[in-house]
Amino acid sequence: MSRTRLLNALLLPILLLLVGCAAQPRQVYPGTRLSPDREARISTDSQSKYGAIAPGFDRKIYLTKINGESLSDMKAVFGGQMHPYPTEAYVLPGRQELDVRYVHMNGYADGQLWFDAQAGKEYRVRYRINAYSVLFWVEDVEQGAQVGGFRE
Repeated sequence: MSRTRLLNALLLPILLLLVGCAAQPRQVYPGTRLSPDREARISTDSQSKYGAIAPGFDRKIYLTKINGESLSDMKAVFGGQMHPYPTEAYVLPGRQELDVRYVHMNGYADGQLWFDAQAGKEYRVRYRINAYSVLFWVEDVEQGAQVGGFRE
C-alpha cells in the first residue's frame, strides 16, 4: 500500500476518534438522569463554525465548574481536545454557581456567575466583548431575560 493510501486510510478514523472524544454534556447531580421537566439545562453561547478543522478560531464558552465541582473530562484530554470542559450541563432546580471560560484563539477570560434554576427550563451563558474585557451573564432562553448575577 502506498504511503498516500495508508495516510488516507488512517486519517478518517483518527478524525472520528478526536471528534468523538469531545467533552460531552454533563449531568451535575447524583443518580440516574431525570426527565427534562425535572431538571434544568445549561448551555453556552458558543460558536462551532470551524469545528475539528480549526477549533481555535471558534468562540467558545466552557462550563469549568458548577457548584464547586470541576467539569473537566479526562476522556476529552486523552482524545486530544484543547479544552476538556463541556458547553452544556444538566442540573437540579435551585441555586447554581457557575465558573465559565471564554476561549478564542490564544486568549481566554474567566467569569463567575450564579442563578436560580427552575425545573424544565433552559438557561444559556452569554457573553459580550467590551473593549478589553468579556462580560458574562445567564439568560432564561424562553423569556430572553437575564437571570442571576456575578459572583465575587
